Amino acid sequence: MVIASSDSNNEQRLVAYIVTDKNKSITIPQVRSYLQEHLPDYMIPIAFAVLDKMPLTPSGKIDKRSLPTENLILPQSGKSFTAPRDTWEFALVQIWENLLGVSPISIKDNFFDLRWSLFASSSFNGSN
Repeated sequence: MVIASSDSNNEQRLVAYIVTDKNKSITIPQVRSYLQEHLPDYMIPIAFAVLDKMPLTPSGKIDKRSLPTENLILPQSGKSFTAPRDTWEFALVQIWENLLGVSPISIKDNFFDLRWSLFASSSFNGSN
């Protein structure tokens, strides 16, 4: 299931909730790769959550309000995390985390892989 949800900056992002067969092993990079082959870029979720089962309402429908919004797997999480090595890198990482509302950000993460809207990038430039 994929839902559009708002982040801390009130920007919309797609979050995918995945329930897998316990007998099969699947990784987020595999899911992301499959989606990239079959969907346009704007339809690929920015974050993922793997669940044991979907939360249901008493009537048997998916309870969207009970879906987790914290500890989501971000696309760059499939890569190894590289922490800042000095005070300059630490300062830059803090600026990007505050600007994008994403944490943690590795020093090797690509801004465009984070898939934030043009509004976020234009507000960084100071032009709205």
